[in-house]
Amino acid sequence: ILLCTSKYPAPYADLNMKKMNTIKNTFDVLVGFSDHSEGNTAAIMAVTMGACFIEKHFTIDKSLPGPDHRFSSDVEEFKNLVQSVRQAEIALGSSVIRPSDSEEKSRVEFRLSCGVNKDLSRGHVLTDGDIGFYRPGVGFPPKDRKLFVGKKLRHNVKAYTALTLEDV
Repeated sequence: ILLCTSKYPAPYADLNMKKMNTIKNTFDVLVGFSDHSEGNTAAIMAVTMGACFIEKHFTIDKSLPGPDHRFSSDVEEFKNLVQSVRQAEIALGSSVIRPSDSEEKSRVEFRLSCGVNKDLSRGHVLTDGDIGFYRPGVGFPPKDRKLFVGKKLRHNVKAYTALTLEDV
């Protein structure tokens, strides 16, 4: 069943897109959207709400006579609609709560490691003030800084270097 607002063009305030969910749940059917609005926003929104079918008027010339041409999609708008719908479908992704593949790959890049704020010499006893947090997250996370506070350095450590247990 397609949701349709029978007004040409249909004002956004009258689309009541939430009706799609009511139709779907009431009749236990697949839903779609018969779009009589101007632009592509409503059709893209319908896809994100579960529409499996979009009906959109098409024209080769918006200045042709008749009630439909002025709000119908021309070639360029229709091309943009299809591209935007495909992007919206991809963006919907999965409902499983977990990092995406790209987030997994960038975790190390964006996480912080315990490091030192300045060049420090062998024998220096580390204080809270000596420790800073820097990218990438290849070392101990900030929550583990206490592993280093009060410990003596075994060798010289350069500024902004991630600390390891071998350093203390």
